[in-house]
Amino acid sequence: NGVYKVFLTLKNSDWTKVFRVEKAGSYVDAEVVSQDEAADTRTVAFEVTDLAAKVNAYTEVLVPELQYDGKYEVQIQFDPTGLTEVQ
Repeated sequence: NGVYKVFLTLKNSDWTKVFRVEKAGSYVDAEVVSQDEAADTRTVAFEVTDLAAKVNAYTEVLVPELQYDGKYEVQIQFDPTGLTEVQ
């Protein structure tokens, strides 16, 4: 229906405290669909209407061992040839 649901796996999940994507001009939390504490990964999902367009995202990374605390506005650019479509 012209909407795609993207599943993205975040590595070092315990460092990534916040992961949001832009929707209708505001950042909203991506849906957490699974988490693997042993592998330290988290899979999130969000909808996009155009896989060729950049997706604005916001993330907060906290690494206490390194005394690092960063907040970032980033863009995600998909390569549609490398994506797997699931029905």
